[in-house]
Amino acid sequence: MAAQTLFVTYYSLTLVIVGTLLSFFTFIILCRLKLRNRRAKSTLCYLRTIAIFDILMLYGWNLDHYLDGIYGFTVQTSSISLCVYNCIPFILMVIFNSGVIYHLIHRHHRTTIRNSRIRHRSIKITLITTTFLFLIMTVPATVAFAFFPDGNETILHFLDGILYTYHITSFPLYLITFGKFRREVFVCIKHK
Repeated sequence: MAAQTLFVTYYSLTLVIVGTLLSFFTFIILCRLKLRNRRAKSTLCYLRTIAIFDILMLYGWNLDHYLDGIYGFTVQTSSISLCVYNCIPFILMVIFNSGVIYHLIHRHHRTTIRNSRIRHRSIKITLITTTFLFLIMTVPATVAFAFFPDGNETILHFLDGILYTYHITSFPLYLITFGKFRREVFVCIKHK
């Protein structure tokens, strides 16, 4: 087996294992968060949904990369509908993010509490960063596979690796940009 194929095979398996653990932990932390604002709770539902979809996406193509590399078969077959992979999630992200950000800006104009603005800013930063990472990490691979399927195999595998690495970035992203998430992680670590 070629070194490149072996690397892609085990990188895919590593993404499945690490991604499942991080996404599951992310989901648990998001479920533990207590927010007073009803609208902010809907943002948490959206973030929980992202965590679940991250796990599902990891098991799709990554598991196939592993099975194909080791055993020579795949569970899924390629189809053009799997390319909605970028379109539908991106459209949903833009719609949900726009609605949440609109609400947070509108709320900022109605409230005079300074702390409220700071809290909402961290949620906006988290949502915008999530959408931006989704775009820069998934679109190049989708375009490359859609328009250049017979292109340089090394470049295609590299872009594919970046695409599926996106699905393990939620935990570190939320840890860095979302203060309440970070505090809840530390609470969980201290009590375990």
